[in-house]
Amino acid sequence: MDDPPRYPGIGQLILAGIAGSGLVAATYYGLLLTLFAGGVAVPVLIVVLIAGWLAFRAIAAATGSAVSLSGSVWAFSVMGAGTVLLAPGWVVLAALVTPDHGHLLLAGAPYAVVAGMLQRGWTRVAAWLVLPVAFAGASIALRATGPDEVDLRLTAAGEERGSLFVVSVPGYLPAGDEYANRLGSRAFMPEDHATIPPLLHANVAAFDRPLCRDVTSGTRLDYLPCENEPGGLVYRHGADTHGYEVRSHDLTVIVSAPPAVDRDVLRQGARTVRPAVAADLEALHRTGEKGLFVADLPGFRLDPVLADGVQLKPLAGRGGPESVLIMMQDAMSAEAFCAGMRCENEPDGLVYRHGTGSGAVEEQSGYLMPRGETNLQLTGGDAVDRAVLRTAVLAARHPTDEEILHALPGTGGRDPVARWRSWLKEHF
Repeated sequence: MDDPPRYPGIGQLILAGIAGSGLVAATYYGLLLTLFAGGVAVPVLIVVLIAGWLAFRAIAAATGSAVSLSGSVWAFSVMGAGTVLLAPGWVVLAALVTPDHGHLLLAGAPYAVVAGMLQRGWTRVAAWLVLPVAFAGASIALRATGPDEVDLRLTAAGEERGSLFVVSVPGYLPAGDEYANRLGSRAFMPEDHATIPPLLHANVAAFDRPLCRDVTSGTRLDYLPCENEPGGLVYRHGADTHGYEVRSHDLTVIVSAPPAVDRDVLRQGARTVRPAVAADLEALHRTGEKGLFVADLPGFRLDPVLADGVQLKPLAGRGGPESVLIMMQDAMSAEAFCAGMRCENEPDGLVYRHGTGSGAVEEQSGYLMPRGETNLQLTGGDAVDRAVLRTAVLAARHPTDEEILHALPGTGGRDPVARWRSWLKEHF
């Protein structure tokens, strides 16, 4: 190869680009032929790398005045750094178009850029400027192409645009998914945690063991200190539970509760323990079950939930986080929404649900409102005001694309270019 007469630097860049394209094309077709022939790829790679190094070494010898390093060092530098630049560039190209054999001609560009970086004068400056320009251009192209990022995130989250609603509830914050500006789409809890009432419930269970015996009997009072009281009562207490033990019908009956339940209430309950009769079992929905004991706790009633022994809950509501929790979701139908509850029809197509149900929905009042092809359901615990629920369900709306991008994370497990494109679409 002859040195270009007046511009050896430019000639070097052209030759480096041609050699780089040849190196990539030879690697591609060599490996392809080896694969079809059932051969071993390592010898092919060795031959291609040696041939590539010889080609770059010859370019260095032919353009000696433009080379600032020794010929061998220059050849290794251009081959190595050019390949490092080619890898992300090719990945970005594949994300924009479907590469074909013609794109192999572009594979020499990174080698020409590296050769320019190793030259002197304006060529070096121009070559270094190519990197940020190429990065900015690739970012713009990625931002303008590809699948819709909102649809990708909705699909990954198992959501559909038509059934996704958001709302901001005064005095509440989203619990988990936040769409900016205090908007949420599922659960809401009070902003001031001090307003969350303590959890109130009590349990009555019987065990075949002596009083104050430190054995694992299934109650959280085990291994707690004992205090004897008149009437054969034993009081035991810990950091998160307390209660009484008392003998009845040759069994030790335990009346326990969280610390928020007053000790006097538990003491009165322990003095009234008795085997459950038919009316008690019917109220518990456990007709025919044997071995259950109940107690009369002031302000409490039997709670028909599955528990070890029998559970009681306050007449005024159980309290705890569930009593102030607000939930929003799509509902199947008004019939399903009102099953086992009392419902009232209101203007604007609203259906208000309240009263008693069963199980986990016993104290969940709320509203149902038709919204397009779906029914929007918004419910709250027994401590949530009806007006808060009504205002929230009327204010609920579909989120904007920007709000969806803010709330839903980019789909995980994708390649770095896909994650970069996702970030660009979210922020620009």
